[in-house]
Amino acid sequence: MDLALFYNDYTRLRSVSLPGSSCLGLSPSCLSGVLFSSDGIRIPFAFRNQSRAENYGLELAVHWLPNADWRVQGSYTLFDSRSLVEPGNEFAHEDPRDPRHQISLLSSWNLRSDLELSAWGRYVARTYMRVDLPGAGENSTVYVPAFLQLDARLAWHPRKNLELSVVGQNLLDGRHPESYSEFGDLPLTEIRRSLYGQIRWSF
Repeated sequence: MDLALFYNDYTRLRSVSLPGSSCLGLSPSCLSGVLFSSDGIRIPFAFRNQSRAENYGLELAVHWLPNADWRVQGSYTLFDSRSLVEPGNEFAHEDPRDPRHQISLLSSWNLRSDLELSAWGRYVARTYMRVDLPGAGENSTVYVPAFLQLDARLAWHPRKNLELSVVGQNLLDGRHPESYSEFGDLPLTEIRRSLYGQIRWSF
């Protein structure tokens, strides 16, 4: 069993300044552009490095061998974060932008000397991102729902240096989202169920 506690303090993270910032048009180190609100309003902005963030949490990992042919590995992650936006950087992503809870369980069996079966289940808690744009109407919130997924793999070794395997990924549903665009302007990225075979020859 392993337990890790962590705390990170980040400075000079990327931030965004809206009109009125001294950075706009005055410094070649400030990248600028135009953001479009939901009603078509053009909002000029500039990237800066005036944001801070803290994150902290724990990771717990367990490795168990019930017998010589069976291995179980489990893990749990608790993660929390806080953004500290400096004055003048009105546009910021609100917490949390990462899942607070993640659970993973991997089980592997040697069914016989030349046949292996493994299954990996994982749970990821819901995440969301809310983007505040002054003058752009209501706040925009993008959600990534919590999901539970399962991968499985069956491998056969007809010879010592040859492996034939079949792998199924995301078997519990046809598709599910796992991430979103940083500015919330694109549809959620969805991961599809997949099945594939593999031949591996070692020499």
